[in-house]
Amino acid sequence: MKKILLLFVVIILVIGVCGCMSDNRHEGTINDMLNAINKKYDKEFSVEYFQAAKDATYSNILTLSGDGYIFNAYQRGDDQDVSDDLIQVVVNKKVVDYVLNKAESIPSGLALYANFMFSGLDNYSYDDAKNIEVQELINTKPLMKAVVVVASSTSFSEHKDILFKIYESILSLDPKYIDFEIIQVEESNDALDRMLNNLTGFYDSDWSKYKTVIDSVAVTDKAISSPDDLVRR
Repeated sequence: MKKILLLFVVIILVIGVCGCMSDNRHEGTINDMLNAINKKYDKEFSVEYFQAAKDATYSNILTLSGDGYIFNAYQRGDDQDVSDDLIQVVVNKKVVDYVLNKAESIPSGLALYANFMFSGLDNYSYDDAKNIEVQELINTKPLMKAVVVVASSTSFSEHKDILFKIYESILSLDPKYIDFEIIQVEESNDALDRMLNNLTGFYDSDWSKYKTVIDSVAVTDKAISSPDDLVRR
């Protein structure tokens, strides 16, 4: 019995040490990336999680939060430069609010997530992105692609009219391409929630990966003319 107990303690200690070693291995990279973003925006952001690059062809991804936003910093291979998608995330939030206002009342069983890929945001400052009016943005910056996910806790047919309003609101932004996804979610899932709240960094429309997604509809057609046609696809 003592030998079994001793073996159990050793296993726990080894697991703990390995976990610490894994965290410590990337600590320098995380701190360097965080400091670069804090300096760039003259703000203090918090680390949410870190995904190390598989190899030199991939990027380290550091997910950060602050000022009500979740965004990502990127560092490719041995490159010391750190880029980020904060400006895009700020713009996304403004446009999501705009779309929801146009669609009018949204029932509690629906949630909208989006990544609007406008061209020409590189010259925007953080304040520019926060203060610009959405209509001015639409008039001056081409929307190359709109990726929108609407999560529903009930069947699509129950909310088909409001879903169609959201679809039409997205089309009013005049995107060159649209990826409009509707998913029915049975219950909360940490992995799914993390992806939906960070579409700019981790969007993946393979809904079969998530057991709590029990139905889905994918729409790339910009010429759907009725709520029934939208939810039947």
